[in-house]
Amino acid sequence: MSPTETKEGAEVELFVGYGDDNPNAVVAPDHNRDPQDVVTAAIDNNADIGVVIDMNGTKADHRGDNLEENERAQGILDAYWELGGNFIDTADSYAGGRSETLIGAWMHEKGNRDQIIVGTKIGRSAENPGLSSEAVFRAIEASLLRLGTDYIDLLYLDVDDDSVPFEETLVAVDENVRKGRVRHVGVSDHSGNRLIEARVIAAQLGLTPLIAVQSRYNLTHRTEFEGALARVAAQQRLGVMPRFALDGGFLAGNYRAKTELDLNTTGNIVLGGDAQKHFNRRGQRILAALDRIAAEHETVPATIAIAWLLSKPNIVARAGFANRITKSRWMQMPWIERSDRMR
Repeated sequence: MSPTETKEGAEVELFVGYGDDNPNAVVAPDHNRDPQDVVTAAIDNNADIGVVIDMNGTKADHRGDNLEENERAQGILDAYWELGGNFIDTADSYAGGRSETLIGAWMHEKGNRDQIIVGTKIGRSAENPGLSSEAVFRAIEASLLRLGTDYIDLLYLDVDDDSVPFEETLVAVDENVRKGRVRHVGVSDHSGNRLIEARVIAAQLGLTPLIAVQSRYNLTHRTEFEGALARVAAQQRLGVMPRFALDGGFLAGNYRAKTELDLNTTGNIVLGGDAQKHFNRRGQRILAALDRIAAEHETVPATIAIAWLLSKPNIVARAGFANRITKSRWMQMPWIERSDRMR
């Protein structure tokens, strides 16, 4: 379980792309485009997906009776949708499945399921742990029920379950693709070697190939992705969707000292479980460099951190960070601008 997968914390990541007219602007995706076209275009043609909101946890408890937190989550989704966003990323383990339930209820209220790309992850939930064939089928069925839909646009394998033959997992996922319950498949936090193994198995058995990979990747966390994983992703032309692009707000300059966070609970969750590492000399040098470059370009550190990600190859969805956000606050973010020119 990642540190943010808990009802004690609530993170929202925004994957953003550049607009043509303003290098700090996000051009919202076209709601009239088929979700599958958006995903496959991003993977096959390195086109911008636009904005992907990752509902990575919620403080609402698993019974769903925390009205304040439910309304906050709904407000985030409302603002995102009104600004043109259509790609929502979640997992069956986020708040014990409550994140999926909230998203499903929101889509039902808006009546916009056919205009939304839904990506979810399986493998880490307490209800259906692991990636055995049985767990895969049960997890997908449970996610579909919570989301109130009959298909998942992009299904991620959220854990590298070496206790199960990889063939078993991939065959189970492929069966769900053939049944129309899953449209595309990706992985999260898998090694380059496992990506190679998955490609070989898919080719030998005629299974659905992977098209996307998620990995923690930002200016403070580079080794997890750069190297073998990045090389294999490039070789296989996988779409890379980085998580924690602003490292929980650290790269936006939101946290400058340990005293600004409770490192035992929420603070450590916000910074991905290793908050102590951010406040060393290296972390401060990174912040100083962001501050300097941001000042030179009359912008903010977050814009520079995201621009750094945008310069990397195979990044098809760009990440920022927002928490407890309102539409007015979102509109004030310098790297997010509303555009009437839809793609």
